[in-house]
Amino acid sequence: MLMLSFEAPGQPVPQGSVRGFVAGGRAIITSDNSKLRPWRDTVTWAARDVLRGHSERASFPITGPVQLVLSFWMHRPKNRPKTVDVLPLVPPDLDKLIRAVGDSLVNAGVIRDDSQVVSITTTKRYAVGPDLAKIYVEHFHQHTPCVLVRVEEMRT
Repeated sequence: MLMLSFEAPGQPVPQGSVRGFVAGGRAIITSDNSKLRPWRDTVTWAARDVLRGHSERASFPITGPVQLVLSFWMHRPKNRPKTVDVLPLVPPDLDKLIRAVGDSLVNAGVIRDDSQVVSITTTKRYAVGPDLAKIYVEHFHQHTPCVLVRVEEMRT
């Protein structure tokens, strides 16, 4: 059973709606978020770096069902409480964050198609550093925004 884990640093960006139009006889598809492409590239390259050193890299892309475990760590706004670890009940939507990672895994060659994802476990939290000692938990909190990704091949 294949498994791959990695961290992609940076503020996670949602993959929202796309718009399509025809220009010069060619179909053009564009995203409504200019930060999406750099974020997807970051996730893609982080996955490729780990894949390159994987002992079973010849077995990728995975072609069967997969499970994703994703932990999104978002930038913590200054106006959030400093003594309580609150959850980000604000945009971006979790499903749109997941969509960007799924497409990046395809681009990296980890999975053949994001339709193979049959199970997802995910969280969205604020990044917290040791400077917030009352709420910081070592080995749990991430200091900076990122996404932690685990892809597991599932038995059929």
